[in-house]
Amino acid sequence: MEQQKDNKLTFLETLKTEKPHQFAVALESIKATGNIFYIPHLIDKLNSTEDIDIQNQILEFLHAIKDKDITKYYVEAINKSNNSRVLNNLLQFCWESGFDLSAHGDVFVKLVIDQEYETAIEAFTVVEENQTNYSAEQKEQFVKLINQNIATASSEKKTLLAELIKVIS
Repeated sequence: MEQQKDNKLTFLETLKTEKPHQFAVALESIKATGNIFYIPHLIDKLNSTEDIDIQNQILEFLHAIKDKDITKYYVEAINKSNNSRVLNNLLQFCWESGFDLSAHGDVFVKLVIDQEYETAIEAFTVVEENQTNYSAEQKEQFVKLINQNIATASSEKKTLLAELIKVIS
C-alpha cells in the first residue's frame, strides 16, 4: 500500500516536468496503468503549461479515452481552461465523442455567449449535438439566458445566438 502511494507521488512529480520527452514517458506509464486518478492532474498540467508539445500529448491522451466517464473531465478542463487553442480542442472532443453532455448544457450555452466566435462555434456544436437530450426546463433556461445576452452581442454573435435558439427550441 505504501509502495503504491510512493509510485503515485513519483508520477505526480514527473508530471510537473516541462520536458516533453520526460512527460511522454510518464504519460505512457499512466496509459499502461489505466488509472483515472491522474486525469485531474493532467488537466491541471494542461492549463498550467505553455509547452505546446506537452499540451498536445495531454490532449491526445484525453481524446483517446473512449469511456463515457471522461465527459466530466472534459467539462472540468473546459471550466478551468485559459487557453483558446486548448479550449477549442476540448470542445471538439466533446461533440466528436457522441457522449451525452446534456447535464452540462448550461456550460456550453454560456461559452457560446461569452467566448470569441471560433470557440463559440465549437460550443454551439456541442449544444446542437445534445439537443435531443435536453429537458423542456433546460431548453427554457437556455433560451432565457440567450435572450438576456443577445442584445449586447456583436452582429456576428447575434446571428449565432439566434440560430442557437432555433436549434434548442
